[in-house]
Formats: sequence, C-alpha cells, structure tokens
Amino acid sequence: MKILVLSDTHGDTAVIELLLAREKPDALIHLGDCSGDVQYALICCDPALCEGVKLFQVCGNCDGYTQLPAELEAEIGGKRFFLLHGHTRDVKNGDAALLSAARAREAEIILYGHTHVARNEEKDGVRIVNPGSARRRTVFGRNATYAVLEVQGETVTAEIKPVL
Repeated sequence: MKILVLSDTHGDTAVIELLLAREKPDALIHLGDCSGDVQYALICCDPALCEGVKLFQVCGNCDGYTQLPAELEAEIGGKRFFLLHGHTRDVKNGDAALLSAARAREAEIILYGHTHVARNEEKDGVRIVNPGSARRRTVFGRNATYAVLEVQGETVTAEIKPVL
C-alpha cells in the first residue's frame, strides 16, 4: 500500500492534485493546516486521480471550525497509525508527549505536521514521520516537501520528497 502524506498546504490546493498525479497513492493523509484544501482539490481535480484513494485527515491549529478530529488512530495497511497535526502534543518542544500518546494507542507509526520541518526517524521503536510543508512557497527558508510511505506486510518504508 502506497500512502501520500501531506501537511501544512496553507491554501496551495494545486499541489495536492500535482502529488496525487505524481505518486498515484492508495491512500492520502493530510495532517492539517489547511485540511479544507483537500476537499477543494478533490472537487477540482481529475476524478480518476481520486478513484479508490482512501482519505484520512486531521485538523491543524490554523483550520478554525471543522468537524475533523485533532487526532486520529487508524489502521492502514495492517499497521497502527497515530495521526495528528502536532499542536495538541506540543511537538515544537520535544517528543515526550507525542511518544507517550502513541504508546497509549499502541501505534507503530506517528505522522504529524505543524513544524514545517521534514523528519523521518525511528525513536523508541516507533517510526516518526513529519512530511514538512507541501506549500510551494518557501517558508522560513525551507523548500516544500511531502512523504511517501509504503506498507508491504511487516515492512514499512518512508521517504521525504521535495515537491519541486
């Protein structure tokens, strides 16, 4: 299963269509800021790009009123994921709250955004991935990035990619 992971698109809806076409994922995860970008992009994009793509979303600190959850547990490809934007677990000040919440959920993989800083590492037996910001305007000197995860049986690979 191929999973496209985006965060912090902040109004760049065209990047969603671009990356759906490029990656052809089985699932799309948007980690907030602005989660509404996904609905807009899916309405405007080629319907064939979205066909059969499972969608998972959480809200971010810039999303205002939304019915989306701030945090979400999901089984994807047989793996337990903990999805969040990151502001609810104070990720800008370390991993302690993030890892504690993931352990309580027995999550194998944590996906979060908020910091606009891409990250892909294993810590305390948990894969932690932050796709960075997919917004194509350079923010704080960082280029736009996203993540692609592949789940094949027990094997999970994660890669941070530039949007370009």
